[in-house]
Amino acid sequence: MTRTAIKTIVQPLWVLAMVMFLTACLAMVGCEFAWWAGSNMGLGDEPERKATAEYTSLNDKVVAVLVSADDHTLFRHPNVQETICQNVTATLNQAVDGVSLVDPIQLATFQRNNPYWVAVPYSDVLRRLSSGGTRVDRLVVIDVARFTTRDPATAHTWRGVIIANIGVSEAESPTADDHTYSTSVTAMYPTDRPVNLAQADEQTIELGLVREFSRRVANLFRDHAVPGEQQ
Repeated sequence: MTRTAIKTIVQPLWVLAMVMFLTACLAMVGCEFAWWAGSNMGLGDEPERKATAEYTSLNDKVVAVLVSADDHTLFRHPNVQETICQNVTATLNQAVDGVSLVDPIQLATFQRNNPYWVAVPYSDVLRRLSSGGTRVDRLVVIDVARFTTRDPATAHTWRGVIIANIGVSEAESPTADDHTYSTSVTAMYPTDRPVNLAQADEQTIELGLVREFSRRVANLFRDHAVPGEQQ
């Protein structure tokens, strides 16, 4: 067989081998892509789960929300008590069936006139709040342990954090001076990650943080949906 004849036979075989090799590689890449796409298609789409209210005795009751904070927090955020009270009150009013909320302006006046109310037995606080003619059935006390708008890990980003203890006292309870229900709530804003200082201002972070906190507080007293990735 001549050199030309051999070349004529071998060359198509080489081309065919390369085509088969490339086809196999593309098939493998396609499988890998299909696996990656399939494994990531559901990100963020986890099914929601239902969470029940932890405390249901705000329904059809007259409720007052009082907020306390330490001097350091009040120095940095002078209006934080009023802001939290207003937002939590508004959110509870929408979230809890039949609830009646005491006006936050009335509560702010009460706190100014009774600066040491935190040292007064809760039964006495309930009695004083009811002196205007409307009986207050439930006292929700929010004790702010931490309130910050800056990310503690770096001075160059915003990341608001609220940590607070929540307690409910019942006027008709023989142990009204104690909390019938108590828990703690932590909220962050932005919820997913810090943002650069140039991308927001402190007022925006503070308002977003208080709204997120208010939503989490309201969820204690209502059935609600929780995204699958959250605990």
